[in-house]
Amino acid sequence: RADLPALSDYLGGWCSRGGHAENTRVTPLLLRMDQARLELQGLVLENDSFDDYLTRQVRHGVFMSERKVSSDLVKQVSADCQAIPVDTRRGDSDVEFFRGDLTMQQKVEIVNSHYELAQASISERNHSLEKLGDMLQAVLQETDIRIAELKKDAFEFKRDVVIGAENMRTGKTSAEKMMKYMEERLRQHDRLLGKTQLKNATMKTQIKKCEAQLRQKDDLGEVFHYVDFHQLQIENRQNQTQVERKNAELLQLKLIAGEVIVLLNLLKMQLHKAAKFAASTQREIMYRSERLSKLCTEHQRTVIEIRYEHCESRRLVLHTEDKLLSTCDYIVSKVSVSKARSILQFWQRKVEVASMLTKMSEMHNETHVATAESSTW
Repeated sequence: RADLPALSDYLGGWCSRGGHAENTRVTPLLLRMDQARLELQGLVLENDSFDDYLTRQVRHGVFMSERKVSSDLVKQVSADCQAIPVDTRRGDSDVEFFRGDLTMQQKVEIVNSHYELAQASISERNHSLEKLGDMLQAVLQETDIRIAELKKDAFEFKRDVVIGAENMRTGKTSAEKMMKYMEERLRQHDRLLGKTQLKNATMKTQIKKCEAQLRQKDDLGEVFHYVDFHQLQIENRQNQTQVERKNAELLQLKLIAGEVIVLLNLLKMQLHKAAKFAASTQREIMYRSERLSKLCTEHQRTVIEIRYEHCESRRLVLHTEDKLLSTCDYIVSKVSVSKARSILQFWQRKVEVASMLTKMSEMHNETHVATAESSTW
């Protein structure tokens, strides 16, 4: 194996020094030597793979004769190893090497073994990396939580002890407040410890329950038959059908609930409008009642004044019939008559304004009632 490159270099140098005829004769030899070197490298790779495969099988205590897949390979190995001595150039003297060609099935078996080994190592490495990543993430989270707790403790210590416990007169920290703060912190730690212990006990109880359930499932799995599995499949289909029916009913109920909510919102809006209208109507009624009471009072006073004026006019008529009035009495009577007429006109205007306001309020009430009835419909 080691002499092939040197021989190839020698032949190449000899061809370069020789003529064209020698080059023509030696070129096929060089091609054959390159092909032989490539074949030799492939055989070395196959030999190393087969050596690792046999070493791994012997190391694990499972020789290939115990496997059904490689029985023909074992027969070939045993037949070739009868006349071949042990090759002690390797590290392991328990492994015998043989001469011969491997079949395609045997090569595929060895390659599959190497592939499974590589996949197992890759999966194990990935699992270990995932565990390491989870552990590092947990450590980072714990570190962040611890940093936040330390910052909070430092802030509370500065607030309650460094600043809060300082004496304004002497500038010294009060020992009583310091002791009170430390006792409160110790009580908080004790409460946290009690909660943690209780949570730990609860988690242990849950773990025991889960382990008991798993053992029960394992015990039931030993007596699990095809009939039970078929029965479970039937029950699963029935449950799925029932779940689908319940989902359809739930969807229908959701649609009905949506319509009811829309109607409820509409009724709430109408109720709010009706309440506002009722409040405004109540205020209007109170205002009208006050106005009516004032008008009744003014009406009674006006009636009294009219009666008084009638009496005065009757008295004046009687007086004028008895004797003629003097000029001064006539002027006074005319002034009183003009005053009575002005008062009468004033009250007539007030009555007209009150009647107009009454008509406007009645029209406003009729408009509100019509609006409320239309919104209700």
